[in-house]
Amino acid sequence: MEPVGCVLHIKFPLSSELLFVVIVLVHFPAQFTVIGPHDPVTAILGQEAVLPCHLSPRMSAANMEVRWFRSEYLSIVHLYRAKDQYDGQMPQYQGRTELLKAGLTDGNVSLRILNIRRSDEGQYHCFVQDDTFYEETVLELRVAGHLQALFFPIITTVTPSTFILEKIFVRKVRPVGDVTSSFYSFFNMAGIPLFQARFPAQFVEKYRYQNGVQYHVI
Repeated sequence: MEPVGCVLHIKFPLSSELLFVVIVLVHFPAQFTVIGPHDPVTAILGQEAVLPCHLSPRMSAANMEVRWFRSEYLSIVHLYRAKDQYDGQMPQYQGRTELLKAGLTDGNVSLRILNIRRSDEGQYHCFVQDDTFYEETVLELRVAGHLQALFFPIITTVTPSTFILEKIFVRKVRPVGDVTSSFYSFFNMAGIPLFQARFPAQFVEKYRYQNGVQYHVI
């Protein structure tokens, strides 16, 4: 008897072939952490502030969604999806926000806010999404006013950058004109730091002239 030959034909169902293609083409979203500062960001009333935020590990966020919002997801401060999206932005932030795109390809998604207002103070969410994966961080913005200090003697210079004050009274004032200002450090008589503040030069010069105060710019 001659051997009987047989040919085995195996056919994959069409659905299996399609499934294979889908698996090959599937997109796995990037895995990252969104990082912001632990300490509050302090801004001066009427000036600008940058809210720092970046991805770790460093990767491009140019094709991701970057959403800055306040307490609610839809309370949009700034939205970026391949380009800036202004639909839905809260009216009080219109014309005052800018995503710093120069660092987007390195994962820098920091936001600049112009002309800081009192109402800007509070928490901000930095939310970044790539496909189905997303992460966020929360940071706090504090708004400080311009300060004018009225001193009562005795003031003694102890280093090129500090004072010792016997008494100090501080009140908030509006800036007068476009004046140059400098930061100063203030200490009490025990040498304990009180605060650092920016003072318009004309205020300090005026007080120096009237009271013979010696001071040094930081």
